[in-house]
Amino acid sequence: MAVSRSKTLAFAAIAIAALLHSSVAQTTHTVGGNTGWTIPQGGDSVYSNWASGNSFSVGDILVFNFAAGAHDVTQVNKADYDSCSASNPMMTSTNTPARITLNTSGEHYFICGVPGHCSAGQKVTVNVLASTTGSSSPSPAPMVMQNTTMAVATTKTLAFTAIVLAALLHSSAAQSTYTVGGTTGWTIPQGGDSVYTNWASGNSFAVGDILVFNFAVGIHDVTQVSKANYDACSASDPMLIATTSPARVTLNSSGEHYFICGFPGHCSAGQKVTVNVLASTSAPSPAPMASSSPAPRRALTPASAPSPASTASAPTPSTSPVSGDSPSSAPGPSARPPMTYTVADSFGWNIPRNASLFQSWAAGKDFMVGDVLVFNYSAGAHNVAEVTSDAYAACTTTNPISLDSRPPSRITLTTPGEHFYLCAIPGHCTAGQQLSINVTGEAGGASPSGSPSPGSGDMAPPSPNSAASLAGVSAAALLSVFVALLF
Repeated sequence: MAVSRSKTLAFAAIAIAALLHSSVAQTTHTVGGNTGWTIPQGGDSVYSNWASGNSFSVGDILVFNFAAGAHDVTQVNKADYDSCSASNPMMTSTNTPARITLNTSGEHYFICGVPGHCSAGQKVTVNVLASTTGSSSPSPAPMVMQNTTMAVATTKTLAFTAIVLAALLHSSAAQSTYTVGGTTGWTIPQGGDSVYTNWASGNSFAVGDILVFNFAVGIHDVTQVSKANYDACSASDPMLIATTSPARVTLNSSGEHYFICGFPGHCSAGQKVTVNVLASTSAPSPAPMASSSPAPRRALTPASAPSPASTASAPTPSTSPVSGDSPSSAPGPSARPPMTYTVADSFGWNIPRNASLFQSWAAGKDFMVGDVLVFNYSAGAHNVAEVTSDAYAACTTTNPISLDSRPPSRITLTTPGEHFYLCAIPGHCTAGQQLSINVTGEAGGASPSGSPSPGSGDMAPPSPNSAASLAGVSAAALLSVFVALLF
């Protein structure tokens, strides 16, 4: 009976180890790396160079990060790839991030099916090699016990090893990754701070969990503060500042954790969140600020940074935000302060699926002189032209009032009356990329001319939590001990 039980435990442990080995062999590739899936500045060589620097196998996963509604992922045959035709797709995904498993060997061809994007370089070919996971090692030989004493000893060893493996798996599974705000991301919310309050109340956080903040670099940051500074929307004494996106923050202690955007005015406009962290019931707490993501990430700005506006290590945005040590003072009660509106919110300034999208966004908003419109789009893919009423109706840009092609485009409303905007790229206006607004009285308070704006249209969430891969690496070490004990 002891011999039979030993064989059962050995089989179970080997099966677990084989499963972990299989998960380690599977690799997740983020297409384009930090560039994401967009119209590249360097043409299709950007994606060709990325693909040539990676090795793909059957079972690997491609992750395409793009702005929903602005791009898609379309798998095509070689002929359609060469001609940039999406008329006969094998597969199309409009949800982001799109995760595609490479389930056959050979060449795989992907393009963006939005007109003009493939010819502008948004296309990639990956060469998939046959997986070697299934034939990497022969099946273990049957175990034969010499006597009952050895059987009992081995049974105890196997039982202990199985328990350690189970604990490791449980610890890894217990860690959860939360994208702050869900699809809204980390930006100035349209519904005020209740947006993030409702998001937090719908989740349960534990020590070791990870918060992911998705935002536009140079437009926002993530600042962890005390409760007093959270209530006062003050970033003057931060515990942590993250200026690179996506920012991954590990919750390494229980209790209330307070996060705001340190840019002046953003916290008071609702860009703040509190999470209540429960004590972890799993294995020992992870090291502070550790990231389990396989993708390379820049270090977080030290807490001693003098100001949340100090972004020397971050890429320079096209419009530099104004420095400041604390949010602006609240305006007087006589008039509302100037406001910053991000056109179409997280959708950005892109070709809409619904031609009425931009007018639906503008409906009900009270635009005033002094307010700022922010148009988020991909450079080279779109632009913003202000035109007359007649030109707007005819979708023509032969004589625009103004034209800007450097995203994010920030337009301050300086005169009352109707204002008309469209994308001057041929075919985009007729496809619904146009906006008209009515500007009324003048807003009070200080002008927000240097105030930064909400997020970039092409930002996407990071790859999902890779705790399974981490577990697999640790299990591999245990497996070597386990095999030694067996033989």
